[in-house]
Amino acid sequence: MKFWTIQPKEVLDIIMKEDIYIADFKKSSYIQELPDLMDLYGLFLDSFNAHNDTNLPGLVFAFAQSNNTNLFEIPNIESFRQLMIEKEPAVGGFWTSITKKNACILELEYNADEFNPIFIDFNDFQFLMPPITVPLPPYTEPDIARLVGHIHNGTVETSIFPSYVMQAHLPFIRKENIICGYEMFPLQ
Repeated sequence: MKFWTIQPKEVLDIIMKEDIYIADFKKSSYIQELPDLMDLYGLFLDSFNAHNDTNLPGLVFAFAQSNNTNLFEIPNIESFRQLMIEKEPAVGGFWTSITKKNACILELEYNADEFNPIFIDFNDFQFLMPPITVPLPPYTEPDIARLVGHIHNGTVETSIFPSYVMQAHLPFIRKENIICGYEMFPLQ
Protein backbone atom coordinates (compact mmCIF):
# COMPACT_ATOMS: atom_id res chain seq x y z
CA MET A 1 0.00 0.00 0.00
CA LYS A 2 1.15 3.51 -0.75
CA PHE A 3 1.51 6.04 2.09
CA TRP A 4 2.60 9.68 2.13
CA THR A 5 4.64 11.23 4.92
CA ILE A 6 6.08 14.64 5.59
CA GLN A 7 9.49 14.50 7.21
CA PRO A 8 12.32 16.88 8.03
CA LYS A 9 15.04 16.58 5.39
CA GLU A 10 17.32 15.23 8.15
CA VAL A 11 15.21 12.06 8.16
CA LEU A 12 15.88 11.59 4.45
CA ASP A 13 19.60 12.08 5.14
CA ILE A 14 19.46 9.32 7.80
CA ILE A 15 17.72 6.95 5.39
CA MET A 16 20.25 7.59 2.63
CA LYS A 17 23.17 7.08 5.04
CA GLU A 18 21.87 4.19 7.19
CA ASP A 19 19.28 2.58 4.84
CA ILE A 20 16.56 2.91 7.52
CA TYR A 21 14.92 5.46 9.77
CA ILE A 22 13.24 4.37 13.00
CA ALA A 23 11.42 7.15 14.83
CA ASP A 24 12.05 7.67 18.53
CA PHE A 25 9.42 9.72 20.34
CA LYS A 26 11.92 10.61 23.08
CA LYS A 27 14.00 12.43 20.43
CA SER A 28 11.06 14.03 18.60
CA SER A 29 11.41 17.79 18.20
CA TYR A 30 7.63 17.95 17.74
CA ILE A 31 7.05 16.39 21.17
CA GLN A 32 9.75 18.59 22.68
CA GLU A 33 7.77 21.61 21.43
CA LEU A 34 4.42 20.10 22.52
CA PRO A 35 5.16 17.74 25.43
CA ASP A 36 1.46 17.25 26.17
CA LEU A 37 1.32 15.09 23.03
CA MET A 38 3.45 12.37 24.62
CA ASP A 39 0.46 10.55 26.14
CA LEU A 40 -1.42 10.50 22.82
CA TYR A 41 1.67 9.43 20.90
CA GLY A 42 2.31 6.79 23.57
CA LEU A 43 -1.24 5.46 23.13
CA PHE A 44 -0.63 4.90 19.42
CA LEU A 45 2.84 3.46 20.02
CA ASP A 46 1.61 1.01 22.67
CA SER A 47 -1.25 -0.10 20.43
CA PHE A 48 1.03 -0.45 17.39
CA ASN A 49 3.59 -2.46 19.34
CA ALA A 50 0.89 -4.73 20.80
CA HIS A 51 -0.88 -5.40 17.49
CA ASN A 52 2.28 -5.81 15.46
CA ASP A 53 4.42 -7.68 17.98
CA THR A 54 7.10 -4.97 17.86
CA ASN A 55 9.01 -2.96 20.44
CA LEU A 56 9.55 0.29 18.60
CA PRO A 57 10.53 3.57 20.33
CA GLY A 58 8.39 5.66 17.96
CA LEU A 59 6.27 5.68 14.82
CA VAL A 60 6.31 7.39 11.45
CA PHE A 61 3.10 9.34 10.87
CA ALA A 62 1.72 9.11 7.33
CA PHE A 63 -1.39 9.72 5.25
CA ALA A 64 -3.86 7.64 3.28
CA GLN A 65 -7.43 8.43 2.30
CA SER A 66 -10.95 7.22 2.97
CA ASN A 67 -14.45 7.80 1.72
CA ASN A 68 -15.68 7.05 5.26
CA THR A 69 -16.50 3.49 4.18
CA ASN A 70 -13.23 2.25 2.68
CA LEU A 71 -9.56 3.03 3.09
CA PHE A 72 -7.44 3.50 0.02
CA GLU A 73 -4.08 4.80 -1.01
CA ILE A 74 -3.44 8.19 -2.56
CA PRO A 75 -2.14 7.20 -6.02
CA ASN A 76 0.22 10.04 -6.97
CA ILE A 77 1.61 13.45 -6.00
CA GLU A 78 -1.11 15.34 -7.86
CA SER A 79 -3.82 13.41 -5.99
CA PHE A 80 -1.97 14.05 -2.71
CA ARG A 81 -1.68 17.77 -3.54
CA GLN A 82 -5.37 17.98 -4.44
CA LEU A 83 -6.42 16.16 -1.24
CA MET A 84 -4.29 18.38 1.00
CA ILE A 85 -5.57 21.56 -0.69
CA GLU A 86 -9.20 20.37 -0.46
CA LYS A 87 -8.74 19.42 3.19
CA GLU A 88 -6.84 22.56 4.19
CA PRO A 89 -9.36 23.29 6.99
CA ALA A 90 -8.38 19.97 8.62
CA VAL A 91 -4.65 19.81 7.82
CA GLY A 92 -3.75 23.50 7.47
CA GLY A 93 -2.35 24.05 10.98
CA PHE A 94 -0.17 20.96 10.76
CA TRP A 95 0.92 21.85 7.22
CA THR A 96 1.95 25.37 8.21
CA SER A 97 3.99 24.17 11.19
CA ILE A 98 5.81 21.41 9.28
CA THR A 99 6.47 23.56 6.19
CA LYS A 100 8.54 25.92 8.35
CA LYS A 101 10.85 23.05 9.34
CA ASN A 102 12.61 22.38 6.04
CA ALA A 103 10.47 19.31 5.39
CA CYS A 104 9.88 17.17 2.34
CA ILE A 105 7.09 14.86 1.17
CA LEU A 106 7.94 11.18 0.78
CA GLU A 107 5.87 8.75 -1.28
CA LEU A 108 6.24 5.34 0.38
CA GLU A 109 5.25 1.77 -0.44
CA TYR A 110 4.71 -1.05 2.09
CA ASN A 111 3.22 -4.52 2.03
CA ALA A 112 -0.13 -3.79 3.68
CA ASP A 113 -0.30 -7.31 5.11
CA GLU A 114 2.89 -6.95 7.16
CA PHE A 115 1.53 -4.63 9.89
CA ASN A 116 -1.54 -2.84 11.24
CA PRO A 117 -1.02 0.91 10.71
CA ILE A 118 -3.69 1.83 13.32
CA PHE A 119 -5.60 4.21 11.03
CA ILE A 120 -7.53 7.19 12.41
CA ASP A 121 -9.30 10.04 10.66
CA PHE A 122 -7.21 13.20 10.96
CA ASN A 123 -10.11 15.10 12.58
CA ASP A 124 -10.47 12.38 15.23
CA PHE A 125 -6.74 12.54 15.94
CA GLN A 126 -6.90 16.31 16.31
CA PHE A 127 -9.89 15.98 18.66
CA LEU A 128 -7.78 13.72 20.90
CA MET A 129 -4.86 16.17 20.97
CA PRO A 130 -4.55 17.81 24.38
CA PRO A 131 -6.14 19.74 25.77
CA ILE A 132 -9.30 17.88 24.77
CA THR A 133 -12.23 20.28 24.65
CA VAL A 134 -15.63 18.75 25.34
CA PRO A 135 -18.15 19.38 24.08
CA LEU A 136 -16.64 20.20 20.70
CA PRO A 137 -19.56 19.49 18.38
CA PRO A 138 -20.08 17.01 16.93
CA TYR A 139 -17.78 15.32 19.50
CA THR A 140 -19.04 14.51 22.99
CA GLU A 141 -17.46 13.10 26.15
CA PRO A 142 -18.22 9.44 25.22
CA ASP A 143 -16.31 9.91 21.95
CA ILE A 144 -13.04 10.07 23.88
CA ALA A 145 -13.46 6.55 25.28
CA ARG A 146 -14.81 5.24 21.95
CA LEU A 147 -11.84 6.56 19.97
CA VAL A 148 -9.30 5.43 22.56
CA GLY A 149 -10.95 1.98 22.53
CA HIS A 150 -10.55 1.71 18.76
CA ILE A 151 -6.90 2.74 19.02
CA HIS A 152 -6.30 0.13 21.75
CA ASN A 153 -8.06 -2.51 19.66
CA GLY A 154 -6.21 -1.54 16.48
CA THR A 155 -9.49 -1.08 14.64
CA VAL A 156 -10.63 1.55 12.16
CA GLU A 157 -13.98 3.19 12.59
CA THR A 158 -16.13 5.62 10.68
CA SER A 159 -15.58 9.15 11.95
CA ILE A 160 -18.49 11.26 13.18
CA PHE A 161 -16.70 14.29 11.67
CA PRO A 162 -14.75 12.85 8.74
CA SER A 163 -11.98 14.75 6.99
CA TYR A 164 -11.39 11.71 4.74
CA VAL A 165 -7.67 12.20 5.41
CA MET A 166 -6.54 9.11 7.26
CA GLN A 167 -3.52 9.19 9.52
CA ALA A 168 -1.53 5.97 9.44
CA HIS A 169 1.38 4.85 11.62
CA LEU A 170 4.38 3.12 10.11
CA PRO A 171 7.17 1.19 11.86
CA PHE A 172 10.10 2.67 9.90
CA ILE A 173 11.18 4.00 6.54
CA ARG A 174 13.68 1.92 4.60
CA LYS A 175 15.30 3.06 1.35
CA GLU A 176 13.27 0.48 -0.52
CA ASN A 177 10.03 1.95 0.88
CA ILE A 178 10.71 5.29 -0.84
CA ILE A 179 9.16 5.67 -4.27
CA CYS A 180 9.92 9.38 -4.63
CA GLY A 181 10.52 12.57 -2.68
CA TYR A 182 8.89 15.95 -3.32
CA GLU A 183 9.22 19.54 -2.16
CA MET A 184 6.52 20.98 0.07
CA PHE A 185 3.82 23.03 -1.67
CA PRO A 186 1.49 25.78 -0.46
CA LEU A 187 -2.12 24.84 0.31
CA GLN A 188 -3.47 28.14 -1.00
